[in-house]
Amino acid sequence: MKNSLIQDRSPEDRIVLTYTEINSPLWVKIFQHLDAKLQRIRVQNDNIEADSIATAVLRGRIAVIKELKNLADLDKQAPIRVSIPGGDERIEPPSTDRI
Repeated sequence: MKNSLIQDRSPEDRIVLTYTEINSPLWVKIFQHLDAKLQRIRVQNDNIEADSIATAVLRGRIAVIKELKNLADLDKQAPIRVSIPGGDERIEPPSTDRI
């Protein structure tokens, strides 16, 4: 079941990263940090002794981290505007090749 807060967001509320941003050293570092944090929180969430409130808090943190990690979803990247001589523009989908 998806988190309703994430599911109800309109496309205008979503930050879309470009191919260049996703492959920047800063994003790679942030993504690795989020991935490690997600793994630690999942281990905490697997603790069978946690009460329902603590479990809900951890699940909320997991949802937020997953939403941040999904900013790098190649299928949701912003299209690339390419200028054509004469002042025209065309829209190209982002490349799926990663550095």
